Amino acid sequence: MSGWDQYVTSLTSQGITHVGIFGADGSRWAASPNFPTIDNLKEELPKAFSSQPSGIVVDREKYIYIRNDGSFAVYRKGADGMAIVKLNQAYIVSIGINQKPETLMGNLLSYFSGLFGNKERRILILGLDGAGKTTILYRLQVSEVVTTIPTIGFNVETVQYKNLKFQVWDLGGQTSIRPYWRCYYSNTDAIIYVIDSMDRDRIGISKHELVSMLEEDELKNAVLCVFANKQDLEGCMSVSEVANALGLTSLKNRKYQIFKTSAIKGTGLNEAMDWLANSLQQKK
Repeated sequence: MSGWDQYVTSLTSQGITHVGIFGADGSRWAASPNFPTIDNLKEELPKAFSSQPSGIVVDREKYIYIRNDGSFAVYRKGADGMAIVKLNQAYIVSIGINQKPETLMGNLLSYFSGLFGNKERRILILGLDGAGKTTILYRLQVSEVVTTIPTIGFNVETVQYKNLKFQVWDLGGQTSIRPYWRCYYSNTDAIIYVIDSMDRDRIGISKHELVSMLEEDELKNAVLCVFANKQDLEGCMSVSEVANALGLTSLKNRKYQIFKTSAIKGTGLNEAMDWLANSLQQKK
């Protein structure tokens, strides 16, 4: 069995109905039994990640395009979902019968996360756009400030902190992207939730997104670490103001802590990561 065949077998064993791996030229590298026919496959796969994607016809039935984030494209047909993963020289096409696209994508992400090794802890960095998530990610990874642009989709990096290795996923926070956060929840060990302490106008939205997220079953055991970020700016909300606005004291059955941070200056990050590392070590 080839390596690609093993990928197909592993993915179908997770409950995905059909899995196919295709080269950039449209050639089939591996596929599950009875993989359906995709019209104009060679043209449609790269088109899924273009500026003008459209629906894809599978066995004469059209799947409607939903979105892509540069590495994943998601489609839906009624109760069925389809996700396409873009690799360097190939595409992985997965189709789930009676599986929502979000569930299908979560299964894929869970599988690919596992390829990084069992010793890594999976952490999501979440928060509204402009909160400083990506700046924090690269502060943790390279210990310096990196000029960033708004994240469309996700960044993923491996961060070594003391004796723990973290696989950190930084998800975009724009309004159009936030509904897809749930696609990434599977197998998450901890959440870093970043708040722009200067953004008083949207603290209510931050609370709503946090509460909705913590209600998800896939995150019921995840540790929560809140970064009250941009504390270096005059006029920002205090840590206690942020905690009260988010309703943290009302959280039940959730290990959490909030920290005063400045991603630009690097203050508070080590304290927060120390707490997070200790909390995760206590879990396992």
